[in-house]
Amino acid sequence: MAPQIVFERKKAKVKAGNDQLTPLEIAAALKTDGDLPFAIAPLLRSGHNPVGYVREDWSEDASYYTSRKSAKSLIVIFSGMAMRVGVPTSYFLQMLRDDVFDVILLRDPRRLHYTHGVRGLGSFLESMRYIRKFADAKGFEQVLAFGNSGGGLPALRAGRLLGARRAISIGGRYPWHPGRLMRCETPVGAFDTLCACAPPSPTELVAVYARGNKIDAQANALLRKIVPECIEVPINIEQHGILGYFYKVRMLPLFVACLLDYWDEAEVRTDMLVRLEHVARHSLFHESLNEERLQDLTSKEQKARRSAESLSDENRNLLRQLEAVRESRSWRFTAPLRAIMRMLSRRY
Repeated sequence: MAPQIVFERKKAKVKAGNDQLTPLEIAAALKTDGDLPFAIAPLLRSGHNPVGYVREDWSEDASYYTSRKSAKSLIVIFSGMAMRVGVPTSYFLQMLRDDVFDVILLRDPRRLHYTHGVRGLGSFLESMRYIRKFADAKGFEQVLAFGNSGGGLPALRAGRLLGARRAISIGGRYPWHPGRLMRCETPVGAFDTLCACAPPSPTELVAVYARGNKIDAQANALLRKIVPECIEVPINIEQHGILGYFYKVRMLPLFVACLLDYWDEAEVRTDMLVRLEHVARHSLFHESLNEERLQDLTSKEQKARRSAESLSDENRNLLRQLEAVRESRSWRFTAPLRAIMRMLSRRY
């Protein structure tokens, strides 16, 4: 079987596993077949030990990850429209310290911006009460809310309800109600608990957004008007997927560390974010140049191959014509053509 076909089959095999399997389960799978292209495979091959998270499914849309190491912090993640936190779930887990953080991952497959809650846990308010009660019973010292894209603003709302120390939105966007009505989809409530009428909260709200993305910038401007105390962290890129942007240049662990581990050290996190942006732009620029060079070389190679194939076709046609001449009665008059036939035969 062709190597490319084998690779594509393996790629399809691991696509769902990147989000459904824990790093421990992926490490076990790689022992059986080391060529499986899991997202964290390069990390594990380079010597990283898989984090020790085990998964407990609370419902079809809620999962709890713990290493049973008595972590003191709980991260409540609100996944985006792709049912992940911007990157493969297993990769995100691998970035975390399993002795520091336990994780609750929530999903919203109906794409209702969590306004109808989480299946199996109840309404949005009921779901947050359930998680708050769980966190208290486990004795977590701090709760962090973290959401990406369609889960960004729900994470900010949840942060207040959970009494979280910090709630972080990555590229958070508001629902676009006209589109939902035109498509006859389940309506999303227009009332937003992120409003000026909300009581004061000790939860620190953080909004990370792509400065160069028009929709993201508009959503952030609206959020700032409604919740002026929200701390904005602009990233100078155009694409909506901020986590995917840093993932592509292998800088995501440092970016997430700025938001989770170093946030309270304002000077350190600010300096790191500036440096990360610079390095990421530099890396992507050179990667883009390499891709252009590769495309140029590929184009030249294909052009040369087509020219060679065209020349071969011309040679074949000429050889057939010369063969016809040789078989004719006029062959004794075509002696000069014999050398041409021999030359073309050797080239072909």
